[in-house]
Amino acid sequence: MKKRELIGNFLIGGCIGKTLMEFSGIITEIVIEQINKDMISRLLSLIIIYVIGGICYTVAKVSVRKIEKKDMTSKNRQKLLKTQMLITASSILVFSAFLVMYIIQNNYVGIIIALSFSAVFSFWGYAFLLSYINLKNNMAMIKKN
Repeated sequence: MKKRELIGNFLIGGCIGKTLMEFSGIITEIVIEQINKDMISRLLSLIIIYVIGGICYTVAKVSVRKIEKKDMTSKNRQKLLKTQMLITASSILVFSAFLVMYIIQNNYVGIIIALSFSAVFSFWGYAFLLSYINLKNNMAMIKKN
């Protein structure tokens, strides 16, 4: 197993473990009938974070596999990178809207989560932009020769 795969599996396993611990804590509170506003809020946050994290991970995995499995020409790579940049830009806009909503509600956990997702997608979009510029420069150098 490669070092990168090992680290990835460790991080995914940690996320799964944390999610299961939080979920089991909520189920325990439901079983002992300690249902209150805070517990319902935690359950709702957990579900929202789980769904958003699952969507983000799936999009990332699919986009990486598209690049790995295809032997693409430079033009096709350029189109794929443009599409990925648009997807990340729209994701940043969605999480920015969540951020504004959480700021209005004064929900500090929501603000932190929205900021972190926005930052991750910003870095990811920046990486796509750098790849796109690098590919474009390489194509220009090939045309010169």
